[in-house]
Order: sequence, then structure tokens, then C-alpha cells
Amino acid sequence: MWRTWVLVVVVAAAGCGNGPTPSPSEPPIAIATDIDEALLAPLEGLGPCEADPPEATAQPGDVQGLHLPPDARVTSVTENGPITQVEGWVPLTPIGIRADYARRGDLEVLNVEDEIWESESLVSDGQHRLFVKAQGICRTESVFVALISPEDGSDPQTLGQGG
Repeated sequence: MWRTWVLVVVVAAAGCGNGPTPSPSEPPIAIATDIDEALLAPLEGLGPCEADPPEATAQPGDVQGLHLPPDARVTSVTENGPITQVEGWVPLTPIGIRADYARRGDLEVLNVEDEIWESESLVSDGQHRLFVKAQGICRTESVFVALISPEDGSDPQTLGQGG
């Protein structure tokens, strides 16, 4: 199941930048940073959460360009050329994860998509692009797949740059 989900994430990430590139005179796309608090409520349609979250296999700080909400756990890191794939768990709903990115001052939010049970966020720290797809697994927790690529555009398939 994870391999199928990862394939969907990669395809979605590849499509993030297929539109025309705005000229310097065009204003950037506005991303809402105000999130209705009702959307951050527990996902009551999902069951209760397990007592023990998965074991961490790496620390978020071990992966360049990986920015995660507090208490997130990395369960897998795979490097494939310039793209690093990270899987893990976080004690937030999918929209809670997206809200964390929207509230941070050290990241530029480039694109978001919320679907209550899952969310997708594309952010930049100026050196890396980070695409995170999160899916709710219980009322207050999510699993995620994150893809990190260099921001410099040296790779023709850099996330969100028409790859």
C-alpha cells in the first residue's frame, strides 16, 4: 500500500509546477494562512489512536531540508539521486500539519491542498523544496510521506518546477 501511495505522491508532486511560470510583475499565488479552528478538531470519523506511536529510525534534523512539526517521528529515509523520501508519523491531523507550515516564519508556503482526512503541502526554505502528503490514521494522528529536493533547480525534475 505504501508503494502505491508513494507513487501517487510522486505523480502529484510532478504536476505541481506544470502551469505557466508567473512573470516577475505578476503577484504570487495567495495561500491562506488563516485556518478555521473547526478544521483542526479531531477527526471523529476515525477510530481512537493507539497508545504507542511508531519507533523513530532517524531524527528530522538528520535530513537536510526536512521540516516537520514538533514531536514528529521519522520511520524511513530513502535517497534517490537528488530526491530524498521520508516517511513517518506525527501527532496532528493532516490539516494540523498544514497549519504548522502556514504559521512558521522560516518557510514559504508554495501550495496547499486540504481534504480533511489528508493534506498536501509544498514549502520552501530557500535551499530545498519539501512536499508533504499527510493522511489521518486516527482522531488526532497522521502518517506522512515527504519528498525533498534541491531548490536551486539543478535537477530538471525538482519538485514544483515543471518536473
